[in-house]
Amino acid sequence: MKNVLLYLLSLIAFSTLNAQHQPKKIHFTSINSVGMLNGEIASTFTMQSINGLQYKKLSAGIGIGIDNYGYRTIPFTFYIKHSFLKGNTHPFLFSDMGVGKYVETNNQSEKWPYGLKPSSVKNSFCGEWGIGFEKTISNGCLFFMSAGYSLKKFAYTQKLPWINSPTDNEYRYNYSYNRYVLKMGVQLY
Repeated sequence: MKNVLLYLLSLIAFSTLNAQHQPKKIHFTSINSVGMLNGEIASTFTMQSINGLQYKKLSAGIGIGIDNYGYRTIPFTFYIKHSFLKGNTHPFLFSDMGVGKYVETNNQSEKWPYGLKPSSVKNSFCGEWGIGFEKTISNGCLFFMSAGYSLKKFAYTQKLPWINSPTDNEYRYNYSYNRYVLKMGVQLY
């Protein structure tokens, strides 16, 4: 009985030590970035955090960020990235798509037509596509820089009162913000 117990404990210890030296095929990853959005109106700051899984050179996850271009939104996105080549430095392609949730700011009334708040704001599509390069800086950590194209749709409805009119007139505003984005950050895995 002692031999069987000793054998099982040895087998468990050997399996545990062996598992620590074997790379995991699928593992958790966290991608965190800051960047600049540049378009027709202005340049603004953006940041994003994506958490998900990585399998070999493919990463996928759910992201949240801040997008101040035009109207401030919090994008909730699904992100996918594919790295190419082997070595410490390699290129990658990425894409994320989702929905942007509007967040009111202190000076937001200056941006609404006639200074009147909208009667409704629609959560709209947002997406980003691009290419980048990443470099291993330590075991489990990559530094990356990327450039891409970002698209944000934004829509709201506003009721405008007219003098001598028994009803309010409702107007719908639709915006499509197209801009370039430059980002850098780290990926932990």
